[in-house]
Amino acid sequence: MSFSPVRRAAVLGGRRSLDADTVALIARMTGVPTGSRVALLDTTIRSLKNAGLWPRLDALQVQAAHDAQASRLNWKGTTHTLSPINSPAFLTDQGYKGDGTSSLLDSGAIFNTAGSVFSLNDCHFGVWLQENTASSTFPIGVLSTTLMPRGTTDVVQVRGNAGATVSLPGNPSGAFNHFALNRASATAVDYWADGVKRVAGFAQATTTISSLTVAVCGRQTASGAFQYDPRRVAASHWGASLTDQQHADLRAILAAYMTAVGAL
Repeated sequence: MSFSPVRRAAVLGGRRSLDADTVALIARMTGVPTGSRVALLDTTIRSLKNAGLWPRLDALQVQAAHDAQASRLNWKGTTHTLSPINSPAFLTDQGYKGDGTSSLLDSGAIFNTAGSVFSLNDCHFGVWLQENTASSTFPIGVLSTTLMPRGTTDVVQVRGNAGATVSLPGNPSGAFNHFALNRASATAVDYWADGVKRVAGFAQATTTISSLTVAVCGRQTASGAFQYDPRRVAASHWGASLTDQQHADLRAILAAYMTAVGAL
């Protein structure tokens, strides 16, 4: 008897009743995941929903996946699938790594796309780095909305729908994996690392949301122009602003997934 990829995945997953969004995600995968992977995907999606995170996300790409095609998918739906430019290197269950000069992933997403929950004064975006090495480049974003978790002098630089990049006080980078910027007002943003608010409410007024597409393993700086980052990315996400508890929960949920696949 033959099964569709989704039905086969459900069987491999131990005949458990899968969440509808897990089924939809598996249906978009060209390579059918193992039963244990199906169970992990389902557990992760259910955890995101239980924490109230699912409706706050426009995009969640988990590059630490069982194959390259699956790693580029947006777990939230058919939009914002990542497209490789100049062959960034994929490593199973670790993610994508750019070369720092010409390769990255383009999501095709614009932060102010109609129907998105990401908005000018209500937004977050984040990235999970497998390699927390110093670099003067940005692993996610566009010119006006971006994050440099660790510069060459350990300076953190952020820009959340703003006209200029701000260097954070105290160089709060450290040896972290998961980084996020959160904006819940027109005047200030918060910086998060590994589920902890490292800098709260530093002043940065909003200007506009960029009309450029969001990049991963780099950022777009002008139409057709990119800056490239050399560090391996295991997950990327963006959407509406999150509460303190939701930031902590998101880190914990992603950490559980990364631990299960051997990325942490």
